[in-house]
Amino acid sequence: MIHTGIPAGLILNIFMLVSTWYACSLYFSTIELVPIPVESLYEIGFVVLGRKSIFMISIILTLASAGLIMIYFIVFGDTFSSIVRDLFYSDLAPD
Repeated sequence: MIHTGIPAGLILNIFMLVSTWYACSLYFSTIELVPIPVESLYEIGFVVLGRKSIFMISIILTLASAGLIMIYFIVFGDTFSSIVRDLFYSDLAPD
């Protein structure tokens, strides 16, 4: 919200809420449509597309998780560095 402002930030959050809700509803609808009982994305992929879908889903989830970890460390690093600078090096000029 720092870069987009409050109105655009709220609109983006609402958009993410709606898209997440829609993705979950698609997931549960797919579970009901698959002819055999399944419990995970991997099983749905295997039933629908075969063995290659297991690898595709694994790669997609790995890339998404790695991206989230990078975002976490970027945000944490920026926040923690400003806290340390304010606490211990308050007399230094900003970069």
